[in-house]
Amino acid sequence: MNYFISTLIKLSENDKRVLIALCLLVLVIIVIVGYLTIWVKKIMTNQGKKVDKMMYDIMKAKVITDSKTFSRVAKLKSRRYLVKQSWLPLLIALFFTGVILVYGWATGDYGMHYFVQGWYDISFTIEWEMTTVFGFLKLPADFGHIGKLSDFSWNFGKYLAVCSTIIGGVATIIYLLRVQAYIARGFRIRKLKDVYFGKDLTKLAEQQM
Repeated sequence: MNYFISTLIKLSENDKRVLIALCLLVLVIIVIVGYLTIWVKKIMTNQGKKVDKMMYDIMKAKVITDSKTFSRVAKLKSRRYLVKQSWLPLLIALFFTGVILVYGWATGDYGMHYFVQGWYDISFTIEWEMTTVFGFLKLPADFGHIGKLSDFSWNFGKYLAVCSTIIGGVATIIYLLRVQAYIARGFRIRKLKDVYFGKDLTKLAEQQM
């Protein structure tokens, strides 16, 4: 403890400011991660409730009388819904991935250098003036300035790479969201199976009252 206090005293004013900024940054990251976790849980809860709509009429008609049948039917409906919702974005993602690869092979660019160059051309770089704090850690000393401007001049390979990546990337994200919803429905199925068919003496007592 004394060593820690003496180390803080020896720090320069600049080092102390950087240390405070780093602590605030870590705190902000923790808060953001916490809110993202809550947000994802809420989304998955809402996604899982699709199972309720799928199984409502069947359960109301009392066609299913055991947990195994409930789980099998619910999972079958969930898989069919996944296929229905995800086949198109998956096909689009695969198509534009194929476009990127085929263009590279057709032009003899097997290393896909055109793809990397295309993204490099339209991007910009920021150069930062660095300073050393704590004697070893290098951090930006001031706001950065633009070192390279974006080049939007026409080149077929460049725009093919960029557009294919954007469209394919959006399709991939949509597909992954569909898969996430499928996983959420799986959690919901297990929960509903326990609710309806679990051996709960409290629930049994309430039904007999």
